[in-house]
Amino acid sequence: MNRLTRLAFWRGRAPGFWRTFLSGGLVGVIVVAGIGALLVAPWLLTHRSMWPLERKFGNYAVSMAARLHGGTKSNPLAINRQALERGQYAYTGSCAQCHGATGDGTGAALSQALFPPATDLSGGDAAEKSDAELFWITKNGLSFTAMPGFAGQYNDDAIWALVAYLRALQGKQSSSSTSRPLVVPTPSAEELARAGVSGDPAAQGAAVYFAENCQLCHGGSGNGPGELRLRFPSQDDAYLTCVVRNGPNGMPAYSGAMLSDEDLATLVAFMKTLPTAQGQGGGEGRPLPGRPPGTPPAGGGEGRPGPGGGGGGRDAYSSPPGADTSACEPQRPGAGAGR
Repeated sequence: MNRLTRLAFWRGRAPGFWRTFLSGGLVGVIVVAGIGALLVAPWLLTHRSMWPLERKFGNYAVSMAARLHGGTKSNPLAINRQALERGQYAYTGSCAQCHGATGDGTGAALSQALFPPATDLSGGDAAEKSDAELFWITKNGLSFTAMPGFAGQYNDDAIWALVAYLRALQGKQSSSSTSRPLVVPTPSAEELARAGVSGDPAAQGAAVYFAENCQLCHGGSGNGPGELRLRFPSQDDAYLTCVVRNGPNGMPAYSGAMLSDEDLATLVAFMKTLPTAQGQGGGEGRPLPGRPPGTPPAGGGEGRPGPGGGGGGRDAYSSPPGADTSACEPQRPGAGAGR
C-alpha cells in the first residue's frame, strides 16, 4: 500500500470510527495514569527530602486554596490587646510545638520530625497571606501536611486572636506583654511520677494531664507563667469540668470526642490536688475566669466576634458557638453547697 493509498484509506474512515478511536485512546491514557498513580503513590509517601520546586509548588497550592476559600475579611481583633494575649496563650499550647516559640519553624519538640517541614510563620509566605487566609488555614487545616484544623477546639474569636498573635510574631504589631515567648517550666521527675494509669483517680488524672500535653502550657504542677498558672478560686467539680470543656482565655476546648467524661473526671481529681488549687502556690497569676451571669457564650458565627470586647476579654471562652458555659461561674466563698 503506497502513500496515496494509505491516505485514501484513513480519509475514508467514517466519523464514528474516529470518535471510537479517540475515546479508546483517552480511556487508555486514563487507565495507564491510574495504574501509575497506584504504583507511585505509596512510594511518594516514603520520600523525606525536598525535590526541586516541590516547596514552591506546595506553597502555591496552599496559597491558592486559602485564597479561594478564605475570603477577604479583615481581622476584627487586630488591634485588641487582650485578644493578642489570648492568641499568645493559644499559640503556646497549640502551635509552638511544631512552629517553635518564635514561629520560625525550628527548635520545637516536633519541628525536626515533620515532613513537609513546619512553616516559618514569622515571615516568608505566611507574612504575605491575608488575615482571612491565615484564619481559614488555622480553622480548617491542610490535607497531606501535619497542619490540623482547630475548628473543634477554638471558636472564630479565638482563631482571630491567634491570627493577631501571628502578626505580632511577624513584627506587624506588638505588645509589651507578648513581645517575648512564654517560658513554661519543664515538668520535674517528681511531677511526672505522680501519673499512674492503675493508681487512684488523681494518679489517673495526672496521666491524662500529661497525655493531653497540659504541661506544655500549665507546667507539671500548674506552675505555668502568668495567667497560665492554675489557681482555682473553687474546687467545685462542675466549674473545673466546664472550663476544660470550654477553654478559657485561649485554652483549647476539649469536647467529649476529644476527652471522655471518665478521663475528664480523673483530670479534675488531679487538678484539685495541685498546690496552687489549695492556695499554696502563691505567686503571680489570675484564677481561671468565670463568665458573668447573663453573658452569652463567647463566639459568634463565621468570622464574627463574640461578646465581651470582641471576644478578646479574659472571661472569653474558646469553645465553638452554642456551647453551654452556664456551669463556668466559680463558686464564691460562702455560697451554697448545692454546686
